[in-house]
Amino acid sequence: MPRTLKMSSGFYLYGDDLNPLEITDLLGIEPTGAHLKGEVVVGKTTGRAYSPRKTGLWSHVISLDGEAVEEVVAGALGYFDRVDRDLSSLPNVTRANFDVFATALCGPEDDRQLEFEFTPLQLGRLAYLGVVATISLGTIPTEDD
Repeated sequence: MPRTLKMSSGFYLYGDDLNPLEITDLLGIEPTGAHLKGEVVVGKTTGRAYSPRKTGLWSHVISLDGEAVEEVVAGALGYFDRVDRDLSSLPNVTRANFDVFATALCGPEDDRQLEFEFTPLQLGRLAYLGVVATISLGTIPTEDD
């Protein structure tokens, strides 16, 4: 079985006129990332100024490197247990996305597959929240291969 190296999952809301503070107030959840369209972001460690943001963003993402994919997905969904609305219908949201990202290290004895399952309850919850699910899974061979 591959060993998970990097794992994150969370919600991303996008829109040119999206106001992250308004989204935070409506959801009652603090974002892990947010910016307005046109905002210039400066890197925390590099001090480098990045190009102005092409669209507004509100996101809530958890990263638990080395954990099982299912645990991280359940954790990200858990933050939204009390949300009772379609996220894509929030003011100025033009895209609502739930993202799962994982990479794993595979040795020669591994089958080179990284997989996980959404439960029917999780799929129903994502549909209720009105989000598109994006899943990115990758494997990295070890030097022994």
